[in-house]
Amino acid sequence: MKIITLLLISLFSQSLYANVIINATRVIFPSDKREVSFKIENSNPYPVLVQTWVDDGDSRMTANAAKTPFTILPPIFRMESRQGQILRVIYNGEKLPDNQESVFWVNVFEVPPKDKNAASTNSIQLAFRTRIKLFFRPATMKVPSSDFLAASMSCSLGRGTKNSVLRCNNSSGYFISFSKLSLIKNNVKYPVSMEDMGMIQPFKSVETKINGVTPGNYELLASIINDQGGMIEKKIKVTYE
Repeated sequence: MKIITLLLISLFSQSLYANVIINATRVIFPSDKREVSFKIENSNPYPVLVQTWVDDGDSRMTANAAKTPFTILPPIFRMESRQGQILRVIYNGEKLPDNQESVFWVNVFEVPPKDKNAASTNSIQLAFRTRIKLFFRPATMKVPSSDFLAASMSCSLGRGTKNSVLRCNNSSGYFISFSKLSLIKNNVKYPVSMEDMGMIQPFKSVETKINGVTPGNYELLASIINDQGGMIEKKIKVTYE
């Protein structure tokens, strides 16, 4: 148990890639449901030990320390080679905001079997953890369209001390997630940092610095991620202040 919850890197005899695959890019949890499910698959040629839990956004949180309104069943299990497993996410009913989404993170941690010949070799094998977002959505909030999410954004470009600053506001109760962002002016694209702008929280704003821009008319080309994990490009007008 300790090796699962405390160590992310262990000594083994052969290289490992993350081959326990989650068949989803996100989990949507409507508030009127007590549980939702998703599937994982072990594409490794060997069995693995899997541990699952939900954290509140702190990536350092282990299964033993996680305290959220959600439990994943089964929490720990052996998964045979080339086999799948349905995971059930259970909601304990704890009160969460009813006018906006809340976000948590699903963790799937895989540990391969220890090779019997490990003592005679000098190589490292990694145990991997995969995290995807869990969006808890009030039942009164319907599935948002990409057009609605794009219309909920207002963006401005202002002159900072050394660089221009792009600021985008989300007026909706939904999290708006992006796979790619670019500023466009006269068919010239200016890359936008996904580190700062990858997701906008409900009723919040995010901003990032942009190099090399000059006054003018801009648009933000945004690849918005929908509930199914698909990406739909939308153009959003940007005002220059």
